[in-house]
Amino acid sequence: MPGMCGLSLHRMVPAEIREIAVTSRISMVCAAVACFAVAYPQYEVTILPRGPHYSAYPRSISGGFVGGSNSDFGFGGTALLWDLESGKYTELRAKSFDGTGIYAIAEGVQAGYASRNASGDLHAMMWRGTSETAVDLHSDQFVATTCYGTSGNVQVGEAVLVAYEVFHAVMWTGTAESLVDLHPKDARWSWANAAWGDQQAGSATYGGNGHAALWRGSAESYVDLHPAGYQDSSVRGVHSGQQVGWAHSGDGYGRATIWYGENTGFTNLSPGAGWHSFAYGTNGIQQVGQAARQAALARLQSGQVRHRVSTS
Repeated sequence: MPGMCGLSLHRMVPAEIREIAVTSRISMVCAAVACFAVAYPQYEVTILPRGPHYSAYPRSISGGFVGGSNSDFGFGGTALLWDLESGKYTELRAKSFDGTGIYAIAEGVQAGYASRNASGDLHAMMWRGTSETAVDLHSDQFVATTCYGTSGNVQVGEAVLVAYEVFHAVMWTGTAESLVDLHPKDARWSWANAAWGDQQAGSATYGGNGHAALWRGSAESYVDLHPAGYQDSSVRGVHSGQQVGWAHSGDGYGRATIWYGENTGFTNLSPGAGWHSFAYGTNGIQQVGQAARQAALARLQSGQVRHRVSTS
């Protein structure tokens, strides 16, 4: 499933670590280095090879493949596609570009970006397993574009106008010419993070606050999913009619959240009071993300504690 990770938990999380991860199943990413979860026998860990690359950052898994890059900066680096069965990886490059990266994979499609160091160009890019299949999705009406999600047939992301001061959610269907601007007319900025079926999901900002957003192929189809009483919200994953993300309330806590489309309300997935939680993906049955108590938040933000939690 797009957005989920390459390590899985097959038994219940012991009570002594429930303070950080509360779930019946947990998925985590581990690439090129051993991670926190390796110390616990209930985890099954796959170490993904990185070859000569100094580091590796897996970001998405689908159909036995993992996509990512050797850079975590969203610019430069080399896109990497791991085959879990063979244990090998393929570098995905793009002609005339210096750097590449993958943010999402689905149905044999890899989506992300390609960049040029000298000019600073950043173009949304997609592949189908090899460098030779690279398709530049960028449109010259924008300063820069990046693809953050794909369902296979559809790709979604952001397009930048006015020297990185205006951001619009956009979608493609495999070509640069197919670009559709999804930006809501009254919003300041917008981003599309995920796609499934006829749905695209992300966020739009109003007065400096983000609102969880849902589209069905056009700017006119925009639905504001923002829950009443919250300051900020965003959708990061969508599948089978579910949208998952988070909502921030006035008490400063982020709460993992699930929506079921327009006019259906939302469900707070947070483990309870005093928890920060975020949902990043769903397969329509399970949801994955992070959860930490206040005391662990500083470590979570610095990367020392990073659990992806699934609930069912």
